[in-house]
Amino acid sequence: MLIPVASHIDKVVIAFPQGGDVNCYLLKGESGYTLVDTGIHSESAIQQWENVLANGLTIDKVVLTHTHPDHIGLAGWFQKRLGVPVIMSRIGYETMRKAYELWLAYADGENEPYRFLLKHGGPAVPYKRMLQQASAGFMEPDGLFENGEEIRLGDGMYEALWTPGHAFDHYCFYDRENGRLLAGDHVLGDISPVITLWSDDGGNPLEDYFRSLEQIEKISAELVLPGHGGLISDLKQRVSEIRDGHHVRMRQIIDILGEEEMTAGEVSRIVYNNQDDNARFMMEIQSSLARLTYLESRGEVSSRLQDGKVLFGIARS
Repeated sequence: MLIPVASHIDKVVIAFPQGGDVNCYLLKGESGYTLVDTGIHSESAIQQWENVLANGLTIDKVVLTHTHPDHIGLAGWFQKRLGVPVIMSRIGYETMRKAYELWLAYADGENEPYRFLLKHGGPAVPYKRMLQQASAGFMEPDGLFENGEEIRLGDGMYEALWTPGHAFDHYCFYDRENGRLLAGDHVLGDISPVITLWSDDGGNPLEDYFRSLEQIEKISAELVLPGHGGLISDLKQRVSEIRDGHHVRMRQIIDILGEEEMTAGEVSRIVYNNQDDNARFMMEIQSSLARLTYLESRGEVSSRLQDGKVLFGIARS
């Protein structure tokens, strides 16, 4: 169950019921282990952790990289079931609390569609379900950290680095003395982190991500521990590969648009060749929309509203 990855650091891989998994890291300290991220909330994940804890392992605290369900899902279980304090970023807490309060206050009916998705060519997904998913792991943390703050993880001191992009509240943790980086979902070795836009007030997440990549690219890290997949051996090379991959996709989008105008949904169907209105399709729409928003901020595409749909096209001078 415990996979050693470095001196005083072990990994536990928590599987998703629907496929996939997340890396959770245990950093050993004098009074027990610091757990970084928990895995998604599911009966199988709870059973995995109960098996780990049955060996007498003590968890001193839980620290979270960001508030996506696969990373925060069992934080409340550790806190309430085992009395383990949970530490998260102030930005993450505020983001999660806002979604939770919107979900509690929303009263337009269970099936009222999320209009943001509809106007971008997406399926009719209930808005309340979207809010519930965004706030599913809501809990009151025992402590908050800020950007640049040093926090103890196990027996080491790590700097909390705010790295928005994959999530607005995403943080990496950097042990400068030992050259160790807990990268969360900011840099992955096997896949490119998903960068999405989910609302009108979501800003320009891909621009945020590129800026955060530049920040991480400058640090010196011999050991990079990502939130999914295997370890990363060359951080700078991997950052370059991920950045290049986005630019390849954006060139593809420019070619697809040509003389046409399309919604983000129409673009994504061509880019990803996916005709199914499922969770993957929604993610692909939001990924395409994040790239289109970035291209619009660079003056390469423009958008306009027609008959309730947002249409993107090549910007004409």
